[in-house]
Amino acid sequence: MRKKVLCLLTALFFGLLLLGTLFHQKIDCMFREHVTVVNPKPHQEKVTKTWEKNGEEHRIITEETFLLIPKEAVQYNMIYVLETVEVPYGSYEVVRLKGVETAGETGDYVKVTRGLKEKDRVVDVFSESLENEERVVAEE
Repeated sequence: MRKKVLCLLTALFFGLLLLGTLFHQKIDCMFREHVTVVNPKPHQEKVTKTWEKNGEEHRIITEETFLLIPKEAVQYNMIYVLETVEVPYGSYEVVRLKGVETAGETGDYVKVTRGLKEKDRVVDVFSESLENEERVVAEE
């Protein structure tokens, strides 16, 4: 009788372990914050610069390149960027706090001049509930 109970408990333990292994991502998603991710949009703008030399005014037109991200994604020149962390059993997403330099706004977007790459994935709304290096569920 003891042997049967021990075998039954062992089978139950390994069965639950197997179920946990198969469904760990689904279970993990239930307890993680969900974030929406956007890709920065490249934007070029012509800028006119003027200066005065020997009483003459000189003008030069240059083309500057910015990356546009939603206004709601930036707070105090800080944004959250989504990164994928590879581990032996798969991967998961974390958010990392990143500082950026901005150069004004265009409509509903902020022009970012430094600190952001075009391939970065930005959390579309800066949330006080997020923490640096927190695991999240990304919805693109």
